[in-house]
Amino acid sequence: MFKAKEVSMNSLVVYVMAGLLLSSALYVARPHTGARTETLTFTAVETVVVKPAVNTLVKSAPVVETIATQAPIPSPTVMAPLPIVAPVVMSKVMPIYPPSARAKGETGLVNLSILVGLSGLPQDVKVNSSSGNAQMDESAVRAVSQWKFLPALQGSQALASWYDVPVSFVIN
Repeated sequence: MFKAKEVSMNSLVVYVMAGLLLSSALYVARPHTGARTETLTFTAVETVVVKPAVNTLVKSAPVVETIATQAPIPSPTVMAPLPIVAPVVMSKVMPIYPPSARAKGETGLVNLSILVGLSGLPQDVKVNSSSGNAQMDESAVRAVSQWKFLPALQGSQALASWYDVPVSFVIN
C-alpha cells in the first residue's frame, strides 16, 4: 500500500507541475487586458465619452470609448482651368480670283488651317482640302497669310492655335 500512495503522490506532483507549467505558458502567451491608466492620444481622431445608463442595478464606472473617425480632409484648392477663347479675325485680305479660272467659269472651295501665333499673325497656312485648281489654292493661301487675328486667349494669356477657314471661289 505504501507503494500505491507513493505512486499516486508522484503522479500528483507530476500533474501539478505540468498544470503549473501549462497555465504559466498560457498566461504569458495571451495579451493582458487590464485597465489602462495612461491617456491615449490620436492624430486626427475624435474621442467620445459615453455615460452609463441611469437605471442600472450594478454601479459601474463610466465607459470610455474611442471612435476612430477621420478628421475632415480639406479638399485641395483646385482652380478650374479658365476657358479658352478662339482666335478672332481682326482684318482680312480677300483672295484674288485667278483670271484663267474666272474665264473658264471654274468655282471651288479651299479649306485652310492657319496657325495663329501669339502676336495674332499667321505662322503657317496649310491646305486641308483643295479646290481642284492650284491657282485658287495659292491665291487663298497668299490672302489668308496676310490676315490679322486676336490670338486665342485663356484668361489674359495668349495662346498659339490652329484656325480652320473655308475660302469659296464663286462667280456671281
